Amino acid sequence: MVTKADGCVEKNQNPQNEGRSARGGPQHAGARELKDLYSPGKRCQEWCSVVLCFSLMAFNFFHLLANFHLGHLWSILLSIVGGILSADFASGLVHWGADSWGSVDLPIFGKAFIRPFREQHIDPTAITRHDFIETNGDNCMLTILPLAHMAFSFLTLSPGEILSN
Repeated sequence: MVTKADGCVEKNQNPQNEGRSARGGPQHAGARELKDLYSPGKRCQEWCSVVLCFSLMAFNFFHLLANFHLGHLWSILLSIVGGILSADFASGLVHWGADSWGSVDLPIFGKAFIRPFREQHIDPTAITRHDFIETNGDNCMLTILPLAHMAFSFLTLSPGEILSN
């Protein structure tokens, strides 16, 4: 048994660590609890998100290549740099928000989005045991609306309107 500073008693799963405090890792009770919140419905949502995201990316990439002009090269390069910087800032802001606010008990968002952020603080190596779908499903879901808008534009706008956008 390990008694923590807050007076809680936690069973030590590893007898070799008897007398030392269990600070985290996959054996931590909180890590196991958060891992158990990953449901089959969440897995299905992630699969659908990844498949739809990659399908839309392929569709849009084909249409981008079909409408490519060298005159847009500088704006493409600037957009790449701007996209990298804004994605880095936005992901840091979302990570900070998910770490700071909310609870895993919140309906919809708690188990789906806050759980993974909290899990990595208790068990930093948890992500190394996740597969591609679990690691990228939520990120793919966030890109579906912009990718769908882009695909819709390719399908409904004339080539002249696409070039002017």
